[in-house]
Amino acid sequence: MNKEKSVFKSSAETGLFFGIYLVATFLSFAYSNDVPLLSFIGLALFAGVPIVMAILMYRYHIANPETNSFSSVWTFGSTTFIFGSLIWAFATYMWLEFVVPGFLVTQAKEALIIYESVPETKNLEFTKALRLAIENNDLPSPIEFTIQMLWSSLSIGIFTSLLITPLVRLFKHKKLQ
Repeated sequence: MNKEKSVFKSSAETGLFFGIYLVATFLSFAYSNDVPLLSFIGLALFAGVPIVMAILMYRYHIANPETNSFSSVWTFGSTTFIFGSLIWAFATYMWLEFVVPGFLVTQAKEALIIYESVPETKNLEFTKALRLAIENNDLPSPIEFTIQMLWSSLSIGIFTSLLITPLVRLFKHKKLQ
């Protein structure tokens, strides 16, 4: 007896892979100061997010022809992004809180040095606000940063899934070879 998986079970399983992909993207950027090549890898991984989502959604679309409605494919993409983003957020928080606790402050100070070294950006309001935030210890904590990034990721992911769904459904049931 072949029992079909629900869209939520399928997206939770796929979200595990996608979460690992997002963690790899984050870590590539996080360690790019130490290994400059990682910034290019991180950029490629970041740019590949919609492509990876399209492939995952297409595979779901092909594997589940009986639940092939727009809403089913979009729900799969959205919930895959949600589950993946939750994994990414947990890993990011743990990394910021326990692995490299001063990462956000260090990055803010390095950014301020760069902004203040360029005459065109030295007196911008952003530079002044960053300097004031550092001086007043008003930078986001790891949990605040993670929650802000999680909300952004969820919003972008749901919207991206909405844009990808019609493209995925344009393809007739051709198997990936």
